[in-house]
Amino acid sequence: MELSLLVRSSPYIISGPPAQLDLIASLTRIMLLQSVVLGGGVIVTSVLNAQQDFKLSAIGSVLYNVGLIGGLVPGIFFAFAGHGDVHVAVYAATWGVVVGAILQVGVQVPGLLKVGMKYTRSFDWKDPGVIQIGRSMVPRIGNSAMIYLSTFVDRNLILLVVGSAGGGVTQYYQAFQLVLLPFGIFGLSPATAVFPTLAENVAKGRFDRVRSTILETLRSVLFTTIPSSIGLIILGLPVIQVLLQHGHYNLSSAQATYFPLAAFSLGLAGLCAVELLTRSFYAMRDTKTPVIVSIAQFVFKIALSLVVVNAAVWGTNWGLAALAFSTSAANLLEATVLFWLLDQRIGDMQTRELLKFIGRVLLASLAMAVVVFIARELLDRIFDTTSGQSTGFLGTIEAIIKLGIEVFAGLFVYVRASRFLGIQELGPIKRILDRLKLSWI
Repeated sequence: MELSLLVRSSPYIISGPPAQLDLIASLTRIMLLQSVVLGGGVIVTSVLNAQQDFKLSAIGSVLYNVGLIGGLVPGIFFAFAGHGDVHVAVYAATWGVVVGAILQVGVQVPGLLKVGMKYTRSFDWKDPGVIQIGRSMVPRIGNSAMIYLSTFVDRNLILLVVGSAGGGVTQYYQAFQLVLLPFGIFGLSPATAVFPTLAENVAKGRFDRVRSTILETLRSVLFTTIPSSIGLIILGLPVIQVLLQHGHYNLSSAQATYFPLAAFSLGLAGLCAVELLTRSFYAMRDTKTPVIVSIAQFVFKIALSLVVVNAAVWGTNWGLAALAFSTSAANLLEATVLFWLLDQRIGDMQTRELLKFIGRVLLASLAMAVVVFIARELLDRIFDTTSGQSTGFLGTIEAIIKLGIEVFAGLFVYVRASRFLGIQELGPIKRILDRLKLSWI
């Protein structure tokens, strides 16, 4: 009851008919179970990562998605059977999230026994480790609060852009979710994997290794995220159509999602770099600096958003793109400031060499962009899959094949251009290509 009253009395959170708000409150109660499970799972994952065990956490992420998909099955079954019940489908999907969380954490628990962790009951608030965690948590809590505040501010700015036209919120957040895919692969994963190594070297005072580890990982992140950004800008619309343009999701919705996606893509490298640089400060037991920079970034983002929101006069799509661009600009600025502060902290971050490396990556990405653009234009003339609604299963397969050709052409040119420019970060990708029998690229 209290949750229902909170939802109804908070117009800045969500609005709608009373029955819909009651349903949202009920589903929220179920979803809170996920928070409890994943909260404990964070500790389990952290212990395993500290022991350089990343396999179980990766398997857990897959099982989480299995739970999500499993929750959708009842609704799909009833829909095909002609006995569709919206409430049953919604509740099943919600419980699927909870089941996915249990699977994600449960598969990692045996790993604790493997690394020799034993649980003993203890409640000593004066323990130095507990005190250290408590001090580190305070800035992190502030940082998390800023993230959620940013979400609410974004929603109200979107409503300011779309005005009485309606829509926009869903497309904006769908675009951001699409950007989170390369962020998770090229930004979050390496930052998570490298954190234990950074923390260990900091504890042993090996700051030369800390510096080299940060720089090597940062170059790898930039090597993958910069071409990914450009690729999403060029191929963003076909990607959206392959993934989302089905059923009631039409071409207009796909185009509305593409504009903010392209703008978000501009800041992908900054978003991924921030994840690494922030964890570098955490490894040095400094949680205050990243939070201060994050708050300043948030203020800058809001100020820039209020300035660019006038882009709405050019139309809703451009207005959403302008808001997404403010986020990208803030991410790039935050990454720059964090890197500069790291340079001040540990010194000799090889700024000039890094800028030269970025220049070479941009050149290789530019060559890739030209080829991908030409390939898309030529393929559009042969079979156009981007100017209309999906034409069923065969149309979707055709769009996937076409997108695959364009992505492969871009990858081929980028790898070749990187080799020509002598970019050493090609090493990990070369090993992957060799394993896939594609060493001829």
